[in-house]
Amino acid sequence: MSVVTALCLISCSMPSTNTHITTSLASPLTTKEARTAPSFNKALNDLKGYLKSSSAADPFNLEGETFNFDWCTDRPRRNKSLKDLVTRLEEDSQKARNFAQLYVITGSYEAFSASLDIILAWAKDSTLLNTYHWGVDHNSSSFPGMEEGFCNRSWNMMLDSIWQTYGLINFSEAYSMLANSGYAGVRHTDIQTVRSWIANELVPAVNSGFHVWTKFADTHPLSAAYVRYRSDNHLSWCLAGLATAGLALNDRALLDYVYYGTAYDDGVSGPYENPSALVKLIPFAIKPSGEVYDESVRASQHKGFFYGNFSLWALVITAINTEKAGYPPIWEKEFTENSGSIASALDRYAPYVANELTIKDIEEKTKPEFFSFVYRLILPMDWVREDRKELYRSAAMTGKSQNIRQGLGSIDLITAPPEKTVKN
Repeated sequence: MSVVTALCLISCSMPSTNTHITTSLASPLTTKEARTAPSFNKALNDLKGYLKSSSAADPFNLEGETFNFDWCTDRPRRNKSLKDLVTRLEEDSQKARNFAQLYVITGSYEAFSASLDIILAWAKDSTLLNTYHWGVDHNSSSFPGMEEGFCNRSWNMMLDSIWQTYGLINFSEAYSMLANSGYAGVRHTDIQTVRSWIANELVPAVNSGFHVWTKFADTHPLSAAYVRYRSDNHLSWCLAGLATAGLALNDRALLDYVYYGTAYDDGVSGPYENPSALVKLIPFAIKPSGEVYDESVRASQHKGFFYGNFSLWALVITAINTEKAGYPPIWEKEFTENSGSIASALDRYAPYVANELTIKDIEEKTKPEFFSFVYRLILPMDWVREDRKELYRSAAMTGKSQNIRQGLGSIDLITAPPEKTVKN
């Protein structure tokens, strides 16, 4: 008797496929139309091959008493640096998300178990970077006494601790799909272990990096860096991670903290009101023209278009997840006369993504069509008025068969391809 057969005998009512529709943004489509689409089937076959060839989980465990930074080397030291931690956390969480998606589509216990085992390996034996555990100094945004390492840049290390948010997004998406599955009861204890780790370890780690940004701004309102610390993509991505976790865990206090900025205690930080919650960040981050703050800041590096859309991408994830959780849709909301909205930012960048306008910076290092997946995510939404749809549809069609590591996976699995339009 196979393991799967034995497990299925435990509960005669256990479904062979997952019929529960989860709230996860990364949950694949399950309609008949999706399953017969060539692009959907190609993406599904890619996941099946990925399951067969994928390696085991590889959790980070710090060696020694101090983290190094190592962001400026291509070969970060294993189990010694933040760069190594973030890289492995992203890679393993991507695997877990991929396998969870495969489970939702096929009902395969092998895929379900592979996903859960990866998260469980991290939950049982890994080291995360929670800045509070390392004596964070919010006034200087640094670690006192932690200047060793290849890059000798503890200030950047503090700020870049927030890139653990990729792992938070992916693992939260995977957990959402697994916890609402037909097999969740079979491995109830493991599911609860994973839930506890995400809530009590991974959320606080990301939130601690978020506090590095926001508390520095809190204590330096006259600093030249103040606007950056109220506008930057680091903030957008922290919100995306925390919103995804809040939705997956059904944690209303965390979601209120993300959306409104009400006080939240992650169990390590103590209660803190969020000055860069979604409704507070948008007025700083988006100009009336729709330009996102990071664009001009990064223009001299020829990365302005990328960073503007990079921040917008995270704001879209946050807006979708909070709306899924029942919060007021925020897409077209302009909070002050000197700010734009998420919708106005999408309006501004769509012609470039659709290749209808050319980026002025000929040395820009990003192809605009990379961000087509953002428009595939939002195109079906009710707020997208008829006068926007043609442009958004054009933007959505420029990127083909994209696989997004940070939380989404294969776009062909989670969104329907946009319909072609015939212009008069």
